[in-house]
Amino acid sequence: MISLTKKIPPSEKALDAIDQLIVKKLSSYDDEIQSTIRMVGIELLENALKYHMEKDISSSIEFKISINDSVEIKVTNLLRNTEDAYKLIEHVNNINSGIDPKVQYMHRLKEIMENRIPGESQLGLLRIVGEGNFGIQYNLKDNCLTVSATKYINRKRNRAMDSLITKDFSIIINDNDPFEVIWKGRSRDLNPSLVIDKYLDELTTHLLDRDILVDFSSMESLNSSTIPPILTFLTNLEKKRIRATVQYSKDVYWQRASFKPLSVLTRDFKFVKLLPV
Repeated sequence: MISLTKKIPPSEKALDAIDQLIVKKLSSYDDEIQSTIRMVGIELLENALKYHMEKDISSSIEFKISINDSVEIKVTNLLRNTEDAYKLIEHVNNINSGIDPKVQYMHRLKEIMENRIPGESQLGLLRIVGEGNFGIQYNLKDNCLTVSATKYINRKRNRAMDSLITKDFSIIINDNDPFEVIWKGRSRDLNPSLVIDKYLDELTTHLLDRDILVDFSSMESLNSSTIPPILTFLTNLEKKRIRATVQYSKDVYWQRASFKPLSVLTRDFKFVKLLPV
């Protein structure tokens, strides 16, 4: 576990100092994780620094990073008036209630390309969620605003993920782009959870920060005992912000019947989409 807490004075020099500190603190992590955390930390800190400097607030800004199975970055700054936070709060709420943040990020880039207003970008938080794939939240208390960004991380993806081969069915892994998870055969074990749950849990961790395709269209049959592990798998993909396209065959009656209720249950998911093919 890594933990870092710093009080940051409201000056531009603080950005370089905190950037160097993050690099030093995260030296054991790979370059991809380091660069993403640096980007998110600096984006959050820039927002708070700009506000303090514009409002001539001399008090320090609190910067926190904690890393275990997930990374959480928090920036807390003082407000002149709580009303000053309302625009940011509205922005965060819009991000969290809208469509896939990556789509929102691309839409905002397109707006800037077509009609740029100098000095205004509104890209920082969208970059955090769309490019960095972090979740973002806020807390307003006692005239202080805390903005936090969180994300599950895979510290080391050292080995290839093996396929799952059983007597009757298989989950075939193809490390392509997108990463493919292809289900084949007949799942008719009376208690498939004993095998599938552990495997899918490990697979979910392996898939962090990957775009994936989950393909059920080659399955010959699927008993009711297999549906709960699949639903848990899809829910965990969504929870961990893994973008997944889940395919099933529209021409096979049992697949339409089995996946229609799952489509209803997951229709509000941002990252996991079920599609008939």
